[in-house]
Amino acid sequence: MNEKQITVRKLHPDGHLAFSYGMSLLHESPTRRDIFGIFQVGPHRQGRVVFEPGDHFYEAYFTDRPYNIYAVHKGDSPEMKCWYFNISGPAEFGADVIIWTDYALDLILYPDGCLELLDQDELASLGLDWPQYCQVWQAVKDLLLALKSEAPLLMPGLPEITLRSS
Repeated sequence: MNEKQITVRKLHPDGHLAFSYGMSLLHESPTRRDIFGIFQVGPHRQGRVVFEPGDHFYEAYFTDRPYNIYAVHKGDSPEMKCWYFNISGPAEFGADVIIWTDYALDLILYPDGCLELLDQDELASLGLDWPQYCQVWQAVKDLLLALKSEAPLLMPGLPEITLRSS
């Protein structure tokens, strides 16, 4: 594993820092960075999943997509807890930093194939203008279409989860 350390800086839409944390760089290209870290806080519930200290997070950030992806494993086991998608602005990469803006909505794909959209109430309270609000919902639509088409948007080498048909 590449031991280069990366700081992830999550911003609110107004540009203020929400929080930052360190991760290890796994792979990078001009438009994508894959990083790894072990969850250090918690437990923290999001939808049906509880993130616990020791869970392994594989994260992918993109400069050309309006979301980022977390593959969350139970501890160091191969057991997937979920794929977690943050709706965001495209990430910005610096030498040792990833900066991204969170637009509240989160989409979780569970191992049983179910999807859950979180934080619609939080989105409503952000005070986005109409074009920003439309961009957020377009990102959700694009992400759902990519998941349905089984486009290669997840991380190579990690388990895939298949959407459950209704």
